[in-house]
Amino acid sequence: MSRAHIRLADGRDSVALAEMRYRFRAETGKVNETKSQFVRRCAPWMRKRFHQKSLSRWRCWIFEDGKQLLGHVCVQLFEKIPNPVEEDEIHAYVTNCYVVPESRNRKIGQKLLKKALAWCRAQRVDAVILWPTRASKTFYRRSGFAPAGDIFELRDEHSTTQRFNHSSRRNALHKKNRSSLESGRARSASSRSVPGVSP
Repeated sequence: MSRAHIRLADGRDSVALAEMRYRFRAETGKVNETKSQFVRRCAPWMRKRFHQKSLSRWRCWIFEDGKQLLGHVCVQLFEKIPNPVEEDEIHAYVTNCYVVPESRNRKIGQKLLKKALAWCRAQRVDAVILWPTRASKTFYRRSGFAPAGDIFELRDEHSTTQRFNHSSRRNALHKKNRSSLESGRARSASSRSVPGVSP
């Protein structure tokens, strides 16, 4: 671990981060995309937002040991409408805090979160919010987080179902297209092996 360190992610880390994002969410729930499909969709998203020279309000810190990424945490800043009172006008959203299972219990997650929160304080953030998993609540409590009684949340279950169905249809179409392509290749090979036969 002598070379282990924390650094800001950039666009070159997008594929590795997308793969870890898939691994993270696969641990906490049932996935509806294959890993390769998800990485193709997620990596460009991350590349655009985590590029250090971009104007994005996203930041991502990664913990690496010189060979591979072992953990990461992401923060998004979002503005509040200006106030005529003594109140900071930016909130921060912490998400995607994850350490690979084989590297847990080494305080990597704690170090990553500490780095992210220090940056939030430097940005004069009013409040830092997050949605913890059931297993991570104790971890966040140790860093001072607590349930807020003044936040309301609305989730559109219909939209969630539509998104799931859209993903399922996309996966089915991908399988159908791949099957058609393979079938076409087989017919093409067959026609080449028998002169005078057209597919």
